[in-house]
Amino acid sequence: MIPALGYGTWQLAPDRKGTGNSSQADAIEAIKEGVMVGYRHIDSAYMYDTEKVIGAALKELFSACMVDREDHFIVTKVWNNFHSRERAVE
Repeated sequence: MIPALGYGTWQLAPDRKGTGNSSQADAIEAIKEGVMVGYRHIDSAYMYDTEKVIGAALKELFSACMVDREDHFIVTKVWNNFHSRERAVE
């Protein structure tokens, strides 16, 4: 079952004007730390632009056998004009 509490990545967007103020390395470390303290539900969205840092952080943890992929839920939100199947997959 998906945990009710998720690790939000909204403010971890690297190299983004506005809300994001983390470097890519800082964002990866923050996500890894969140997972290591017990977060199993990671929240993202197209507009957060955090998919790559989430992937990089989890790849490091999975490769080192520190956590198991099947225990984690990565969720996102579809952007307003991405409602067709093709755009959602994009």
